[in-house]
Amino acid sequence: MKVSNALLLSAFLVLTSTACKKNDKDIEPPKDNFKDLPAMIQKIVDKNKFPGLSVGIVKNDKLQWSQQFGKANIETNTNVDQQTVFKVASVAKPVTALVLLKLVEEKKVNLDEDINNYLSFTVHNPHFPSEKITLRHILTHTSGINDLVYRERLLEDFVVLDKDHPLPLTEFCKEMLSVNGSYYDPKSFDANKPGTTFNYSNVAVSLVGCVVEHVSGKSFETYSKEVLFRPLGLQNTSWHISSYDKKRLAMPYDEDLKPYGIYSLVDLPSGGLNTNVVDLSKILSLVIQDGKANGKQLYAASTIAEMKKIPFPSSPDKDLSAHALLWEYFKPGKYKLGGYNGSMFGSNAFMWYNAETNVGAIILVNSDFKNQESMDDLISLLDELISRGISAK
Repeated sequence: MKVSNALLLSAFLVLTSTACKKNDKDIEPPKDNFKDLPAMIQKIVDKNKFPGLSVGIVKNDKLQWSQQFGKANIETNTNVDQQTVFKVASVAKPVTALVLLKLVEEKKVNLDEDINNYLSFTVHNPHFPSEKITLRHILTHTSGINDLVYRERLLEDFVVLDKDHPLPLTEFCKEMLSVNGSYYDPKSFDANKPGTTFNYSNVAVSLVGCVVEHVSGKSFETYSKEVLFRPLGLQNTSWHISSYDKKRLAMPYDEDLKPYGIYSLVDLPSGGLNTNVVDLSKILSLVIQDGKANGKQLYAASTIAEMKKIPFPSSPDKDLSAHALLWEYFKPGKYKLGGYNGSMFGSNAFMWYNAETNVGAIILVNSDFKNQESMDDLISLLDELISRGISAK
């Protein structure tokens, strides 16, 4: 299915400015206090003209409640169900952090050493050539690497339709950030010393995947499967669309319900994850349970604590003071939440939980938002889902 570059670019500028059987044991039976939720959510879907929506409430280690609405694909009249796979945009970032932190836990990587110790090429900020860039800087979006050139070249070079992106991840990072790279430009670096200023960067997070590949000697996809996806029993999660029957993928739509087509990004670690509500609930549960899953301690509790710890809690920069290691905090209503949002062409995703009650919520949408009100409606829904999960017996 074709989609115009103009359509993609319009959506991108808006967004950047602001194989498998169901396991019934994964989902608890619905509780009485959830009985009016479907009607409430359907009103939100209808009001905002979302093509499809998948939601879930997570409590401790269980997907407590889940419901799906609308169409995964309008053209083929395919309904969203619990196995429908969505592109989750930046919700990929906490997953990338978990993959990297396994190497940290095994003492193969140090978050505070020069990232060049873990790469096959060299990266320096030309404004501060003697200052090291560390993984902690990258995980807190303070590396000084920005997305300016990435955004300029996105449609031409970094997104493709109906296949996996052919440019290998490490080659992408090298060509973007190494002095002799074909996409290298000094304007990809801020005039701020690394570790001092928050600037959200997809390109920087892509470097995390390069570190994983160099240190592990395996592809980012392979290592992710070995340390996270398989141990958690994720059967519907992959960095590559080639892993799926395309009929199982939610079609991304713009705000007028025009399909973008099934696409892939080159920067997998920052926004290329494909998954569904059941698998994503297991990832969130791993964090909620401090590294426990399936009766085992898959990650040390101290590793998860490090991920959730804010390095700059007293910073006057509200973004910096709310950001841990590819994990952030906000209070949309009654509860302070930790987690992440994601937005990309025709995809919006929410994954958040309240640490005091160990209750979280997931919302997946296969379209752009028409306006801020659409976002506000889903943030209100997020708070409502968590409230219902807390009050459930």
